Amino acid sequence: KWIFDLLLKNEAGKVRPEQRHYMEMGNISNEKLIIIVNNLLNVSRIEEGNFKLNLSSCDIKKILTKTRMSINSLVRSENIDLQYELAKNLPAITADESKISMVIENILSNAANYTPENGKIKISVAAEDSFLVINVIDNGIGIPEKEQKKIFSKLFRATNAIRAHPDGSGLGLFIAKKIIKMHKGEMTFESQEGIGTKFIIKLPMVKA
Repeated sequence: KWIFDLLLKNEAGKVRPEQRHYMEMGNISNEKLIIIVNNLLNVSRIEEGNFKLNLSSCDIKKILTKTRMSINSLVRSENIDLQYELAKNLPAITADESKISMVIENILSNAANYTPENGKIKISVAAEDSFLVINVIDNGIGIPEKEQKKIFSKLFRATNAIRAHPDGSGLGLFIAKKIIKMHKGEMTFESQEGIGTKFIIKLPMVKA
């Protein structure tokens, strides 16, 4: 990763366009490998009971800003319309900021990967009862009805998802569900193949 970064920043001399193309391909492959390795490590920690939370009062707007920056290039490359609808005066949540960021980034990345070019992704956040509710809605390929019950299973990937992106690990949603459960929250979804998917995350608000 460090070497690719240096080369792409022309630290070893000016890079020709055709060279840059291959370096960028290598850099993307490297990033995918890092994600897979980290997911495997996280699954191992979860199953061994060593996946701990560092809880504090968190601002959901700050978390969303960070995750938006991390997926901006993917959204731009597919010309996807990413919309945010945040209620005013959102309350704080008690959470592990880095792990909640991981969950939201995973769902947004999935939405971007499985939404066709010029598609739409909408993120809405509002307070409902004692929970902060985050909705991520896309108009992507959706999840086949017969496979929906397995979507949070370890290593499972829907058949249409495999066709769209053969190199996924099938670990992201498994980890995301576990993280939300550890926060005493809920994570569900609604989906229709060929229409789109809506993921719903409910996290407990900080008690006054």
